[in-house]
Amino acid sequence: MSDGTSTLTRPLRIAIVDDEPPALRRLQMAIDKAGDAMVVAQATNGEEALGLIRKGGLDVVLLDIRMPGISGLDLARAIDPAEAPVFIFVTAFSRFAADAFELAAVDYLLKPVEFERLHSALERARRVLEGRESRVRIAELEEVVQALRAVDAEAPESGFAE
Repeated sequence: MSDGTSTLTRPLRIAIVDDEPPALRRLQMAIDKAGDAMVVAQATNGEEALGLIRKGGLDVVLLDIRMPGISGLDLARAIDPAEAPVFIFVTAFSRFAADAFELAAVDYLLKPVEFERLHSALERARRVLEGRESRVRIAELEEVVQALRAVDAEAPESGFAE
């Protein structure tokens, strides 16, 4: 049972993707005030963002939906879910929410984004990332246990006949 606090101790590494400079600035200010997150990259279109995401190293992508070129939804579809960062869609259009959640969006924020609401979305993203890390650790432990069982099964019995 969780008390709502996070076990991921490092700051979230965030990319902001939006074609509107005022929106980029507002999101940057909100993240700066969050204290447990940092913007490590920005992009103003989907193609740029796709390159950033494929480089890796991102935990969360704040993603606008309507942009020139690749839309935010198409961008999220283009990323392998097993390698994808957490997506939080940030848009002025409520009508795309169902599509975003079908793509496993962690949250969907409407512009202008309220700082408190963004901070809640980032905490939700942190919990999702912690869950991913836990599943990875469990899988690693299961592999170790299987390997130890295989070694044990191959080892000769140490019983002595007298």
